[in-house]
Amino acid sequence: MIKVKICGMTNRDDIEAAIEMGADALGFNLFHESPRYVGPDALPELTSNIIPFVQRIAVVVDFSLNDIQRLDDQWHFPS
Repeated sequence: MIKVKICGMTNRDDIEAAIEMGADALGFNLFHESPRYVGPDALPELTSNIIPFVQRIAVVVDFSLNDIQRLDDQWHFPS
């Protein structure tokens, strides 16, 4: 079975369109230098209505282990 991840989500309209098209996972870019950057504080609002079977994936660069743990605690990544 092929799984599809669409990366670079920055707004609710794109998120809803990706889900409607059957995406299995959505990527959120937390790298400051990326043109598709979204801040960690925006994640709860952007992801609050994502249906449970669609995975949320954070793309990070140069995050410390503590930064990743804090992000996990705030965003409630599935195990």
